[in-house]
Amino acid sequence: MHKFELMVIRPANVYGLGHFWSGSGGGEKIQALLMSGLKGETAKIPEEQTMAFEYVYCKDLGRAVDMAATIPQPEKNTFNIGEGKVTHFEEIVATVQKLLPKCSVEIVPGTPPVSRTQHLDINRAKKYLGWEPEYTMEQGFKDYMENSGSISSVSSGT
Repeated sequence: MHKFELMVIRPANVYGLGHFWSGSGGGEKIQALLMSGLKGETAKIPEEQTMAFEYVYCKDLGRAVDMAATIPQPEKNTFNIGEGKVTHFEEIVATVQKLLPKCSVEIVPGTPPVSRTQHLDINRAKKYLGWEPEYTMEQGFKDYMENSGSISSVSSGT
């Protein structure tokens, strides 16, 4: 009707450098775990953030957005972008501790978590965009840590 194309991207819980500044508790949780592990400190995680949830690394999401913006509009135009699986909090901690053995975690009591047990169906993104995640959580964490030197300069505004 208005002669423009529309693509809809529905991301899972995105993590990546500083993503939580936009309000992502999941992104903030992952950054707290990784930064605490790098510093050899205890990560203090609110109880409500210990839920099972689906995640996607920011670079995978960025690639999906780029693909959606640069291809001719396909027959279907709404795409779920995630890992295609739900990850439990204990799995996240185990992955962080595998990479950063000095990381310890303290759960701050509060609101009980609400886990999401249904993963996103990413088949439409695979079929119409040719997209699928390139980063496992472990690979995403490694990439994240390689760029962590810029976290302190970004967060301090320098």
